[in-house]
Amino acid sequence: MVSAAMTTARKGAPWLKTLLVQCAWAAVKKKDSYYKAQFNRLKARRGPKKAICAVAASMLTAIYHVLKNGVEHNDLGAGHFDGRPAVIKAWLLNLPSLASAPNFNR
Repeated sequence: MVSAAMTTARKGAPWLKTLLVQCAWAAVKKKDSYYKAQFNRLKARRGPKKAICAVAASMLTAIYHVLKNGVEHNDLGAGHFDGRPAVIKAWLLNLPSLASAPNFNR
C-alpha cells in the first residue's frame, strides 16, 4: 500500500509559496489596490487562507508577465471588481423596451 504523500511530489522551490504569501499579506494592506479588492471578494466566500493564496497566485502571474515582457506593473485598482461588463449594462438599458414588447404565446 502506497500513501498519497509518497505519490505526489511537487515541483518548484519550496520557499516560493511562503515568500509569495508574505508578499500577498503586505499587498492586501495597501489602500485602494487590486489585490486588496480581490482578497476581500474571495475572503467572504473561501476564507482568508484560500483568498491569500489566490492573491499570491495573481501576484506570481503579474511578476511573470513583468519579467517576460519587460513592462511596469499596472495596478488595476480597487474598483476593478465593482463594474459590470458592458454587455450587462447594455441589456439593462434595453430592459424597458423589452418589457413593452408584444408577448408571443407558443
